[in-house]
Amino acid sequence: MLTGYPVKQEDLQEAELNAIIRKTWRVQRIATLVLLISAATVVAGGVKVNVGKGGAVSVEVPGVNVRVGDAASELPADFPADVLQYPGWKLGTVVDNGSGSTRVTVVTARSLDTTAEVLEAYESSAKKQGWIRTTIDMTLNEDGHGDAEVTFEKEAEKRTMSLEIDGDEDSTSISLSLTPTSM
Repeated sequence: MLTGYPVKQEDLQEAELNAIIRKTWRVQRIATLVLLISAATVVAGGVKVNVGKGGAVSVEVPGVNVRVGDAASELPADFPADVLQYPGWKLGTVVDNGSGSTRVTVVTARSLDTTAEVLEAYESSAKKQGWIRTTIDMTLNEDGHGDAEVTFEKEAEKRTMSLEIDGDEDSTSISLSLTPTSM
């Protein structure tokens, strides 16, 4: 099991700064995604927006499908079998642009498990499925809560799986991105 390390007081400011940088990066990724969807809307036209009960939103742009809230209750039918669907997670957002070598899928979800438990499950599953971990950056406390960023690749298939896991005492957010390696 992955365990956290006690944080020294002098390292706390650096850890807080790194957390702020990660959160800023996440906001930038979301803003980029919104801009890409907007650009696709302008270029492709034909946008279909469905608003359902409980704040469920589904946006369909030719070639891109965005589901939020209750509309994100399931992954695409052809979601890769070699990527862990974390047990008990509650999906928040699913963005998918279809299939093929340029397919990009982004999933956000929440879990009641700790950052360490989520990270351990993905590490174990990825290894069994032939993914190679290429980067990892994490800050965990002794309870297993904290932040982790990890990237895996399947070089032969030219695919990358990126995970951002951010947890506290209440819950853990999971952001999973599947992209072609060349992106």
